[in-house]
Amino acid sequence: MKLREQIEKEYADLQEKEIIKDTFTNKSPGLNLILEKYEKFFSPTVTFLSGSERMYKYAKSLIKNVDFTKEDITHFSFHLEKFTNHLFFGEVGIFISALINQNYEINRSQKEYILHTSATEKLINRIGYENNGAHILVVGNVGDFTAHGMRRGKITVQGKAESHLGYFIEGGILEIEQARCFLGCQMNGGKIYVNHAGGMVGHGMHSGEIHIKTDYASFGEEVKGTIFYRGEKIKYPKRKR
Repeated sequence: MKLREQIEKEYADLQEKEIIKDTFTNKSPGLNLILEKYEKFFSPTVTFLSGSERMYKYAKSLIKNVDFTKEDITHFSFHLEKFTNHLFFGEVGIFISALINQNYEINRSQKEYILHTSATEKLINRIGYENNGAHILVVGNVGDFTAHGMRRGKITVQGKAESHLGYFIEGGILEIEQARCFLGCQMNGGKIYVNHAGGMVGHGMHSGEIHIKTDYASFGEEVKGTIFYRGEKIKYPKRKR
């Protein structure tokens, strides 16, 4: 089944089960466990942890040996609106990334994961954190640091992103409609495809490729990777035409 067909089927299934109308009905055992661990993730202890790496390790420790499916992860994305009042809600992307990475490590034959960020008005940061091979489709907008430290795999965002998309990315492919600023900052490999890029593109970029299809605002400093603008390889600091 093609990914787009899978999305349409997934959405239809959710509507049929009335999960969109009432996200707390018809929960599977796996989804119940995810919700239980998620509440612990945003306990007073984790809110004061410093740095994304420590939060990620904490998330992995919570979900270790928890049995859930990739469909449970998709359904979980529809529940997020219930938690948007939490002070650190934006960092839920780290928890989601831990779910995806663990599930993919267990069953590498199921690469495709679907997230619906359009289910909440608040933006989610760090979706795809340390992705190591999964193919993630995000339906909706994202916050900062999407694909932070991604090594392999593919992330497609059907929407807009805030800053630092592809931060410290090492490999894989990242596709996005629009990125506000600092696209590919500190990039160490991989490829990024974007239609509309904002300011400071490739700031501190060490290697990898950025493909800008439509327009951009400006480059950052110390850009050492390769940037293509409308299919043409350009030399930094060549400016917008």
